[in-house]
Amino acid sequence: MLRLGSIAVLVVLTGLIPVITQHPYYLHVAITIAVFTIVSLGVRLVLIIGQWTFGQAAFMTIGSYASAMLVGHLGWSFWAAMPMAGLIAAIAAAIFGFPALRLTGAYFAMVTLVLNIVIRQIILVTPEFTGGSMGVRVDIQPPDPIPLPFGGGTITFTDKTSYYYLIWLLGLAAVGIAYWIDRSPMGAVLRAVRQSEILARSVGVDSAIYKLIAFVIACFFAGIAGSFYAHYLILAHPDAFSLWDSIYAVAYVVIGGTSTVLGPILGTVLLIGGFELLREVSAYQTVGYALILLLVTRFLPGGLISLGPMSTDLFARRQRGPQEQSGEAGLLPRFRSYLRR
Repeated sequence: MLRLGSIAVLVVLTGLIPVITQHPYYLHVAITIAVFTIVSLGVRLVLIIGQWTFGQAAFMTIGSYASAMLVGHLGWSFWAAMPMAGLIAAIAAAIFGFPALRLTGAYFAMVTLVLNIVIRQIILVTPEFTGGSMGVRVDIQPPDPIPLPFGGGTITFTDKTSYYYLIWLLGLAAVGIAYWIDRSPMGAVLRAVRQSEILARSVGVDSAIYKLIAFVIACFFAGIAGSFYAHYLILAHPDAFSLWDSIYAVAYVVIGGTSTVLGPILGTVLLIGGFELLREVSAYQTVGYALILLLVTRFLPGGLISLGPMSTDLFARRQRGPQEQSGEAGLLPRFRSYLRR
């Protein structure tokens, strides 16, 4: 119930951002946060099964190119091209993941890391189809206007406010899917596979299928995010999403925490928002991410989201009578004990 309440508050607050400010820069930062929140929610699914993926930028690129080409070459509407771009990224993930997910640990991570370079190189060596280093040579259109059911008006995508609310709705859908997976039997199976894949197999769980499903869903999220970004920036380019974007997406999840869907949201908001708003230190973004990651993994293995239950637990212990606390260790040793859990 507390988690649902937190999500409800988050939904309301994020929905009010364009009401609070109409400044284009702040709205752009909020849109970027929402885009990478969707990607991070997918990364969390892969981390839940015990795998590390550093290739989500590759699937964002696939989604952006697929959407741009469907709209530019085939004349599709953005509203049809976006889900199809996510589906194309998911199909590519299934083809890649079927053999790759047989690898574990650092081996799978390395393969996904190289995938960013492979996709970029494929684009560069096929200029007649992809536009090569110049990007897609088609006219990328913004989303088609949405007619209102009353008043005869339309919602047009001519400013950042309309783009914000579109990615806000997509983000809500991604959060809802991630939350449903967590609560479903599938979520329990994914966590069981991470804890002991051998034990899960011994009770009849086809771990390979579940790992593939989680990876495909994560890449579908990345494809949708890439499609949106291409039409938001009116750009599909091989360098639009870099290897660092894949690494940062994992950092957002690890720093935020994987225990709930709020973890990736928290990590993405704090890291992207913090470094974007503090422009003076933006040159040290990579170093800052590394330092924060080291501190969190050392002192908060559960991520920043674990600060909530940890502080609640410590507060409850402080409320006990002196008779109960007399036989316990002091506050600092108990804090250290909590961190080691």
